[in-house]
Amino acid sequence: PIAKSYQEQRELHISDEMFCRKNGTCFPVEYWSHPMLHEGRFNGAVATFFDISDRKKMQKAVRRGEIRIAGLIDAVNDGVMTFDADEQIVLFNRAAERLFGVSAQQAMGCQVERFIPRIAREANGARQQELRLHNSEIGRVRELFGRRADGHEFPLEASLSRLQTE
Repeated sequence: PIAKSYQEQRELHISDEMFCRKNGTCFPVEYWSHPMLHEGRFNGAVATFFDISDRKKMQKAVRRGEIRIAGLIDAVNDGVMTFDADEQIVLFNRAAERLFGVSAQQAMGCQVERFIPRIAREANGARQQELRLHNSEIGRVRELFGRRADGHEFPLEASLSRLQTE
């Protein structure tokens, strides 16, 4: 790629390639190549290389941790649903699949309203249920209504938590 970049006189950025040393050991690199101009004419290129071995190790550790956490979340018997600031579902465990009658794949990206509707019917009439998290309600068990894939509404207890991420 660097030779081609040099021949075509264009910039190049490669973020994940393996380079090998004389002794045969290899390591991951990220590199850039920039054409050099002198008096308006192509005069060569500057290539910059970075050994990204430590970055790769950290990424692998993060993925292992994410896999462990995902496994733990899927192993619990309670339905776990996570939604973002736009109230779109970003996590839906196996117990939630059973509870709401829909696969995680189908739930991902849906509005949380699909499964926990704002308007719930009770014996004493309709009332508005809020999902907004107030500091006094974090961690407290709340009685809400859920809606299964078939449209059937049912009472459920939920503990809401706020999680800050990227």
